[in-house]
Amino acid sequence: MTSKIVTALARRWGADASPASCISRGANAVYRCESGAGRFYLRITSPGARSLELVAAAIDWQRYLHERGAPVAEPVPSADGHLIEVVSESGRPFFATVTREVQGDRIDFTNLPQITAWATAIGRIHEASGDYRPSIVFTSAGTVEGELPALPHQWEQIASAVTDDPLLRSHFELGSQWMRQQSAPTLLTHADVRPGNTLISNGGVTMIDFDEPAIAWPAYDLARMMLDDDGRLPLNAEAHLAALLNGYRIAKPDVVIGPEEVWHFLSIRALLMSAWSLEDGDTDTGWLTRLRTVLEQRQPAPSSGRLTTRLS
Repeated sequence: MTSKIVTALARRWGADASPASCISRGANAVYRCESGAGRFYLRITSPGARSLELVAAAIDWQRYLHERGAPVAEPVPSADGHLIEVVSESGRPFFATVTREVQGDRIDFTNLPQITAWATAIGRIHEASGDYRPSIVFTSAGTVEGELPALPHQWEQIASAVTDDPLLRSHFELGSQWMRQQSAPTLLTHADVRPGNTLISNGGVTMIDFDEPAIAWPAYDLARMMLDDDGRLPLNAEAHLAALLNGYRIAKPDVVIGPEEVWHFLSIRALLMSAWSLEDGDTDTGWLTRLRTVLEQRQPAPSSGRLTTRLS
């Protein structure tokens, strides 16, 4: 995408004449912009990365959460009242959204009190999500109804990607069995709760990025919080998990989540990320190696329907 289009998009949210600063590239490019109303972050989703319906679902849920006081960055409509501005370059559509700046620092993945506060914030998001129903989203291309993927459907879609690898296939079979056994209600989860999507300050923890919401079980979010941005487990995984569970109970005392549930969903999440990366074909091999290490440490026990742990 050319700088001319980025500038034109930023102006739709009232950006001043100073150039937008790119702080993240990839399928979702993020730019820091200045305006008379304060700093904001412009996110531009590339063609093929997400459909307009998926982008609409994510920004609509984030709007809903912010309006109910959940700890999330505030989505900002453009000057024309659109939560999503759609532009085309060479016949390809790009989808732009904006959130207001949040002050804070990245979560310290080694700081257990911060991990506890992080899990409490996720519990508050889950609590606020209970009554959420998708609404119509106004975009510059017209109104759009968001599309919310469900974890079991995402799981079914990776079956062909894991068939030829015994380790991946065994985790797929166990994950399928585990999800079929779940009787607890699902809800809309963030699904990518990692340090890079989180800021912490004296005011608490705020989630700043909503890219992959999915209908799943609450422990699915806690499972992703067991890995850092590079796909590594914490050095003291058991203490880290205990901090997560303690923090979540502060916000959701009536929800019972045990360690085994989080470990199962961690294997599910690690396998999903592995399969998506394999399908992408352009992923850093180190990322795939680290995810495989996680799966090797959580080996399915033969014919037991359980995981055995080999944490180093």
